[in-house]
Amino acid sequence: MSSISIKRAGNSVLVGAFVPAGSRGEDPRVKGISHFTEHMLFKGTKTRTKDQLKREIEQYGAYFNAYTSDEVTFYYINIASKYADVARNVIEDMVRNASFPKEEIDNERSVILQELQMYEDNPQLHIFEIAQRAIFQAESGLNIPIIGTRETLANIDRDKLVDYYARMYKNPISIEIGDVEQTEAQMLLPKKFALATANADRSDLLVPRKGVNQANMTLTGLLHFDDPIRAYHDLDLYGGVMSGFTGRLFDTVREKNGLVYNVSLYYQIFSCGTVWYNIYAALEPSKIEKARKLIIGELTRPVSTEDIEFAKNKILGQYNLYYDNKTEVSSIVINSTMNHLNYAEILSNYEKHIEVSAHNLNRFIASAQFDKSKLVAIIPEK
Repeated sequence: MSSISIKRAGNSVLVGAFVPAGSRGEDPRVKGISHFTEHMLFKGTKTRTKDQLKREIEQYGAYFNAYTSDEVTFYYINIASKYADVARNVIEDMVRNASFPKEEIDNERSVILQELQMYEDNPQLHIFEIAQRAIFQAESGLNIPIIGTRETLANIDRDKLVDYYARMYKNPISIEIGDVEQTEAQMLLPKKFALATANADRSDLLVPRKGVNQANMTLTGLLHFDDPIRAYHDLDLYGGVMSGFTGRLFDTVREKNGLVYNVSLYYQIFSCGTVWYNIYAALEPSKIEKARKLIIGELTRPVSTEDIEFAKNKILGQYNLYYDNKTEVSSIVINSTMNHLNYAEILSNYEKHIEVSAHNLNRFIASAQFDKSKLVAIIPEK
């Protein structure tokens, strides 16, 4: 197993492994199989039952978790440094020797269906699924959420799970962050996907729903970058200008106009150079149009030198907090590796790259065409 090790002070170590496989590369007929596989790896291996897996880690007070994204699946344990070998053994056993007990599969399918229902029942979460379906073309592999659908989950059986695991888990990559010997080698994975293009229809999508009083809206769209390191830092700096209590969106939409409790900018960078962005707000349905105009106004308005300096200092401070959190560092390493960036360069020279982005931020704003964002909203059914 290839490995990445990063030395960090402290009494704990993060031990994990990831595979460069997620929902984006799945057969549309079995969408959700990456996430289903993630669940099944906690159900036992050839040498451990599911109860043995859990007890072996939790007896030391460790934190044991995993996640699946569009392009990667990651398993990790945060544990006291003296028990690092226990975590290494368990993680390697899971990614190498999962057993996929037949009696667990239908039960776990039911669990995942409940997870799907949980997202659908919450308009603050479901709005992003609706936006994802509306903005991405089917050929991108990104138009269906990571969890899949009821129909695709019904198509997944043990044979398909075992076959997927055998194909996609051939070369897991281990990550260790903490009291470990640091590796110097950089791992750059080959590009697998072409740029994702947006659906041509930019008309508003309003989805009526019973049982809600607020509208949950997002302004969504795609951006494209030839240089992934530029995307990474330009968006961080832009987020610093727009987000948080001192951000333009909060100040204008909430503080000055009282339209929302919160308004937030989210973005996701894919390995192909495509960025999916959303600006989310919950508000009275009659105020959607006013909020849209205010948000677009702030997204497209040039920023001053003072704005940029304040945002730069803010996100450098946030980065220092991330830098001390081993789970956050693992995310930086994985995202850098998947996006063909040198994670050591990101970790050690973040400030230098942010300085470059600061000189180009208004150029980025002018080219992004945020005024063409698609409005997607869940609104109360009349």
